[in-house]
Amino acid sequence: MQGLQGKVSALCKNGISVIEHRIRCARGEDIHGRPSIRRAEVGLGSGDGRWVISPDRFGPDSIVYSFGIGRNITFDLALIRRFGCKVHAFDPTPLANEWLQSQNLPDSFHVYPWGLAAYDGSARFALPESHSVSFVMATDVPSKSKSVAECQVRRLPTIRESLGHDHIDLLKIDIEGSEYDVLDDIVKESARIQQLVVEFHHRWSRSPSRTEQAISRLEECGLRLFHVSANGFEYSFVR
Repeated sequence: MQGLQGKVSALCKNGISVIEHRIRCARGEDIHGRPSIRRAEVGLGSGDGRWVISPDRFGPDSIVYSFGIGRNITFDLALIRRFGCKVHAFDPTPLANEWLQSQNLPDSFHVYPWGLAAYDGSARFALPESHSVSFVMATDVPSKSKSVAECQVRRLPTIRESLGHDHIDLLKIDIEGSEYDVLDDIVKESARIQQLVVEFHHRWSRSPSRTEQAISRLEECGLRLFHVSANGFEYSFVR
């Protein structure tokens, strides 16, 4: 029953059904990437916090970077319970940090108030009118009254070096459309990354080609696609 519930949750994730996704693909308005390799898979987390990883060579010494928390850390906590690893989670937005302060977090869960960007500094984050939690790093987003914040952002290599890590076993990126902006740094750091799970937001800009190009670049640098969620949101890569 638990596996079935996880599958149903994945099908309806983010309010997009599998049927709607297939219709969009047929119209050329969406894409569904084709995995290039097979790997053992395990789905962890629930709702918008569900991701698929490969459990191969994953254990207590694994280093996890989790960008984009919101109010769902079921994936991060599942990683800690199953593998005993440490999770370094990043989210600078006020709603996420306020929510985290009310949670009973394990010692293996480390939180940093930084967003991921293509530069080091600060950025304007806004809560779109259609969202209740997920802030977007953009200047042209119609936002709710007072739901705008200036937050600190860092590049991926800056964060990795400041934390003293020479590699990342799992990099999770769910940063509401800004994943394309940090792609150059991911490619440059790719030799240090063993697994990558990322949510692509090409539906927002109605440009599936952006995601197709991103997948091609990741594949070229050795991160091979092994899983795509049923409705085409989440992509899982492994070295």
